[in-house]
Amino acid sequence: MSKFKNKFIAAGNDYSALLERTCGDEDLIMMLMQMFLDDDSWNSMCTFMESGETENAFRSAHSLKGSSGMLGFTALFEKMKVITDKLRVGDLDGAKEVFDETKSAYDAAIELVREFV
Repeated sequence: MSKFKNKFIAAGNDYSALLERTCGDEDLIMMLMQMFLDDDSWNSMCTFMESGETENAFRSAHSLKGSSGMLGFTALFEKMKVITDKLRVGDLDGAKEVFDETKSAYDAAIELVREFV
């Protein structure tokens, strides 16, 4: 688990928040990481954004924002806050403007999790 911790921190994530939210339960952390991998919120958000379904895209983005925050994925959480805020007010074009940098943060989180789960 120390290898995971080191890579997690090196990637700019908040390991201490993750530990606090899971009471330091390493099995729970790995279970939550697997759930993050299995979550379809990213794909749903992308589909809804592409089809112009702003309200549904907001719901998916809000879910992903919550899970990324809970898991300490700082960069992804910050990017998802921007997308969520834009979608909340119906600014689909604004959300699309920050999509590429958000995708990079999402891909980095997924890559990290896949390495250890």
